[in-house]
Amino acid sequence: MPTTAYTVICTQNKQIADGVHEIRLSKPAGFRFSAGQFVLFQVPDSSNPADFQPRAYSIASAPEENELKFCVRIVPEGRAGRWFSNVLKESSEVEMQGPMGNFILNKNNPKGFLFTATGVGISPFRSQVLDLLSSGEKRPIDLVWCTYNEKTFFWTDEFSALAEKYKNFNFHLTLSEPPADWKGLRGRVQQVIPKIKGFNEKQIYICGNPAMTSDVKKLCLEEWGFAKTDVHIEGYI
Repeated sequence: MPTTAYTVICTQNKQIADGVHEIRLSKPAGFRFSAGQFVLFQVPDSSNPADFQPRAYSIASAPEENELKFCVRIVPEGRAGRWFSNVLKESSEVEMQGPMGNFILNKNNPKGFLFTATGVGISPFRSQVLDLLSSGEKRPIDLVWCTYNEKTFFWTDEFSALAEKYKNFNFHLTLSEPPADWKGLRGRVQQVIPKIKGFNEKQIYICGNPAMTSDVKKLCLEEWGFAKTDVHIEGYI
């Protein structure tokens, strides 16, 4: 069954970290999605607005929020990077198709949740964490996120506030290139995950760069003792 196409309005295009923009769009009437799904933007060529190509982005807003939120990594030489940086403005129209994708939580699994991300791979996990917590979920929820340094992270205040409010949610921010005075976690997600109590007794959801997702999947299945059915991966967005 084909997904529906929509014309929506951009309500925000804001740089929130080095090379990362937060995009907010109006939410069409009747648009429903499951946390973890994505949409396709029809991205025009900046030199030929009649030439469109689809680009997939995970929805970062929770299903109950009134706007659609996305975070996008800007590749300056890319079609989408030029569009997000130079063309897309508040009040611009955006052609969008969706929702799509099967990176959806298995809430029937009695195990807790371990979310693992690098960079803008955190997008679907914002949606999923908010969806779980707002529904009264009591199982343990851990979010491990690796980014380069203090110039490349974002949304950390929101996740830290959620960890303060909900005792079953833990936010583990780690930097791969931290400054000397950094007091938090250091290193890749592969180094942080085994330090989490009962990490291999959870269902794990992985989203980020291909090298990380491939390595973590291999560790889960060959060294850490996860059941294959508990390992879920989303390709880079």
